[in-house]
Amino acid sequence: MLFRSIVSRVPSSSKPSSILLVRLSSLGDVVLATPLARALRRTFPEARIDVAVAAEFADVWKDNPHINEVLTVDRKKSAPASALALRRDASLKRYDMVVDLQNNIRSLFLRLGFAHRSVRCKKYRHEKRALVKYGSKAAALPHVVSRYFEAVSSLGVRNSNDVPELWLEEDVRSERSESQARSCGSAVQRGNVHRVVVRSEEHTSELQSRVDI
Repeated sequence: MLFRSIVSRVPSSSKPSSILLVRLSSLGDVVLATPLARALRRTFPEARIDVAVAAEFADVWKDNPHINEVLTVDRKKSAPASALALRRDASLKRYDMVVDLQNNIRSLFLRLGFAHRSVRCKKYRHEKRALVKYGSKAAALPHVVSRYFEAVSSLGVRNSNDVPELWLEEDVRSERSESQARSCGSAVQRGNVHRVVVRSEEHTSELQSRVDI
């Protein structure tokens, strides 16, 4: 059983035809997963790409054109119960690849239930403890987005420095191609770290009400 678990995490050179991207929470970390979704679509244009996310953050993915299906997880249930419920409701019962960006007990049950193969995002626990203990003297942590891309480096997925993005239904209809998306975006800046692309400025208030930016 242990051997099977280890083997299931070893990536194959074959291109996956179906991918489940798992990032359940929190809101900021879910939004920061959107560049990886775009990169996965660019790398595997014919693949089915679904996401698993906590129900309260599902609207981040609702109109994202790079995603086929959004699977919502009820975090009020136990990890095994929520995984069983998700598997029961999902239209696809098994994925070629699960990309686990959460890497905790709850996402473990999703990997066990859905994955032929899986890759996981490194938690950097030791580095975080060193940062708390030594402060600025400790080695800097990679950015969250960089950590996500580290998890899929063996799949040939590369970071093209796409920014996090939130899509509205109107924007999906009007901007189908990559070149249009890059040339027509307007930006909303929050703080001095993350930029979120909103596809039309007049929809900003609707976006704020949806995800409480």
